[in-house]
Amino acid sequence: MNASSPQPTGDRSRSRRRTVWICLVCALVLQALLFRQFCLREVVPLFPRGYDQTLFLGITYELYERIHEAGFRAGLAKLPEFHAPQGILLEAEAAFAQFVLGPGRLAALETNFAHLVLFEIALLAVASWLRRPWLGLALGGLLLSASSPYFDLGGWGDFRLDFAAFCLLGTLLCIAIRSAFFRYTSWTLLFGVTAGALILTRTIYALYLAPGLLALTVVLWAFRSVDPTSRRRVVNLVLAGLVLIVISVPSLLARWQAIQAYYLVGHRSEEAIRAREFGVFTSLDHLTYYARSAIVDHGGVRFLLLGACVVLALVLQRSRPPGSGEPEASGAVNPGFSGRDAWIGTAWLSVMTVTTYVVLTSDPSKSPVVGGVFLAVVIPAMLLLPSLLSGPRERSSQAIGEEARAAAAGDPGSHPIAQKARAGDPGWRMAVWLMVFLAGQGTFASHMVRRSTIAADGPDMREYGRLMDVVGRLCQHLGLVRPMVSFDAVTEFTYPLVVKIMAFERLRVLLGPAEGLGSIQIGLSAIGSSTADRLLERSDFALLGIDRDPNEPELYPVNLSLLKLEPHLYEKASREMVRVEEASFFGRHLTLFMRPVIRCSGESEGWITSAGLECHTAGAVLMERPTLHLRGTSNFSWLGGLPKATARIKQADEEVATVPCEVATGESSGALRPYTIACDVRGVHVAASAPATVAVSFDRHFVPKQIGVADDVRQLVLAWPNTIDAQR
Repeated sequence: MNASSPQPTGDRSRSRRRTVWICLVCALVLQALLFRQFCLREVVPLFPRGYDQTLFLGITYELYERIHEAGFRAGLAKLPEFHAPQGILLEAEAAFAQFVLGPGRLAALETNFAHLVLFEIALLAVASWLRRPWLGLALGGLLLSASSPYFDLGGWGDFRLDFAAFCLLGTLLCIAIRSAFFRYTSWTLLFGVTAGALILTRTIYALYLAPGLLALTVVLWAFRSVDPTSRRRVVNLVLAGLVLIVISVPSLLARWQAIQAYYLVGHRSEEAIRAREFGVFTSLDHLTYYARSAIVDHGGVRFLLLGACVVLALVLQRSRPPGSGEPEASGAVNPGFSGRDAWIGTAWLSVMTVTTYVVLTSDPSKSPVVGGVFLAVVIPAMLLLPSLLSGPRERSSQAIGEEARAAAAGDPGSHPIAQKARAGDPGWRMAVWLMVFLAGQGTFASHMVRRSTIAADGPDMREYGRLMDVVGRLCQHLGLVRPMVSFDAVTEFTYPLVVKIMAFERLRVLLGPAEGLGSIQIGLSAIGSSTADRLLERSDFALLGIDRDPNEPELYPVNLSLLKLEPHLYEKASREMVRVEEASFFGRHLTLFMRPVIRCSGESEGWITSAGLECHTAGAVLMERPTLHLRGTSNFSWLGGLPKATARIKQADEEVATVPCEVATGESSGALRPYTIACDVRGVHVAASAPATVAVSFDRHFVPKQIGVADDVRQLVLAWPNTIDAQR
């Protein structure tokens, strides 16, 4: 063959596919770099927005720490302990990702992004199999042109389960297409595995998938005498169903009570609140909410216009008259995928879409986040259009035999049908595909260089982060693993779980805050005065203010009740707790209070040794309650008299001052006498919001073995105090 000879059709096809894959790989690399920088700059420094993701991030961080401490086996053993009703797989994936990418939210968000990459690759891989690689590239661009991925709540910058499940559903549908809608056994089994993973990621998807798959199985079995492939599809679907059950059902059963409480009780108890929040007032609003959400909010104008370009390009190519100078689209895009496959798939996708809409609409608590599920169906479904437009033609036995021989020879593209299909992408249509792809990449890039709606480096976030650091450091200093933290309102930056996330991400301190005032409970019900008082009295920290307008409208009943109690709670905290810090951020001026907690260390089996003891607290406690009292009972005859005690006050590992302590005893009761050690640090300058340590040492000790009272060689001073407190 000389150099001027035209390139063989198979070579041209392979060259085009290689070009398309190179385009996608380059785009994915650029996306990954832009996404990482966007997260580091605009998302990771912020508090986790939108409530829900704090639950999933908290599970991820706990699982990571468990694996880090005890290994993968112990970490996996802990997984069933998390009863998150919405799903559990994404949290596990993000925990493992932290060992590669480092602990923190960036690894969790890049797990989100990995699902997007998987979806884009699946679109192109299946499109290439269908001999439409440029269409697959265009659909990847169409995906990036939608508004849904860029949502502050529910997009890829938000570690809730919706975006990952959206991408996994799209990938699942690509696998269904590659299986020729359950005609190929191996791909149908992969469909079952992926469906199981999807349900573990987002529990509610079980209701989206199950009715359509069951209906398809029944219909195919009923028409098995008409369609020779129906019996095979049914067998494959049953096998895939068994795989799905094995993967997902044990977790569903373990979480069943939590699932019931969340979806059946919780959602219905918040129906009125969600209706007011999202403007659902009439029956028409209720019935059309998700249609409007999917089209207007999740899709958007750009997505609709580019999607119309894709559809029109396919329709116009099919409608070209004979002799127009452009080749006609083939009846079979790929000899392994028939028009009948496409129509069966379209019927199944239609049933699944209707089922999903019914499930979502029947839920009284609407959500602006979940409507993107319909885009995950529409985008892969566009791969079916070439086959649908050509009609359900079937291949002859001769064509099937030729296909098999071509595949056996290692060149399925040499089959005449495949060559004809490849000829169906004229230059103008490839230009449309490329335009859609580039438009999607441009949309992605433009979003990645924008600033977030809340400035991560702004004064509000700096002040808020500083206050969260104070709480985290004090908890670490005092050994409070499960501090009770209270707030005067439920907002996305003031509720207990957000303290857990900020402490881990900023300080690498893992906390498990107990629920105090301002916790998110099912129904967001109002709270009574006596309950509020009881919760505040038990709180280790309280972030309260008196700056809200008493006539301010409140959506949540709990916030309305806390607004009415605001002056009372603030006065009670001022009287019974210690004022640590004040801060202004996000339109609020708040005061951080803490219970005057003192934790002492150095106990040796019930005794103070010659090493003394260290009492840990906050600087604010020493400022407001400067007298430290330690009370107990001990045998002073063994010690040989009253010891002299000295207190050294330390902050940030530096000694601030040294003060003498007074040791006094009461009347003896046999050999034992009560004692009180009083250390007055009044006048010592300490930072109120910083951890403080009072190290108490003594000038004498005894060794039980030396005085013949016990076979004990420790150097002992006094029995460990029964009570330790600070007084004004």
